Amino acid sequence: MTRRVLTPEELQIRAAELAAQPPAENEVRKLEEGFLIMILGGEAYGLAAPMVQEVVCRPSVTPLPVNPRFVAGVMNLRGEVVAVLDLAAMFGLAASRRRPYAVVVRHEELTAAILADEILEVEWFAASTRQPVVATVRAEVAALFTGVFHWRGKLVTGIDLPGVLGHEEFLRLRKPQEAAGP
Repeated sequence: MTRRVLTPEELQIRAAELAAQPPAENEVRKLEEGFLIMILGGEAYGLAAPMVQEVVCRPSVTPLPVNPRFVAGVMNLRGEVVAVLDLAAMFGLAASRRRPYAVVVRHEELTAAILADEILEVEWFAASTRQPVVATVRAEVAALFTGVFHWRGKLVTGIDLPGVLGHEEFLRLRKPQEAAGP
């Protein structure tokens, strides 16, 4: 096997390429969005990875009376009472007697758990690959999504957690608790 000798110009170009600093990882991450991908009602959804605190298997959910349809109840998370949300009801998906996972999320001062049928993995998507939510989704539901990404032959719909946790029905539930104060 013979090797070709590089010209001085080719060597300079190659040296410049090698000397160039790769972008810092946090600079690259600004261009990407990380999502915990979960299955809910047979569809793939993504929760912003930085907001995910943990995943609880087989959560013990205590139902509460007079809740909005998407509030499944509460659970005890190491002494903290956490609201458990069934977004399938909010999104108009098929009901399920039992969802085996609860994804605990934190946004600002609020911690909540979101029920899921399956937990798949965390995936990073280039922000430029985000597509708009399809026009056939009801406007009040589409407002709860950040966009759609293609992943392994599926569409992953990004959930707008601040929008979900700031939903008027959910906020109405929190008002009496906040008014009671410490």
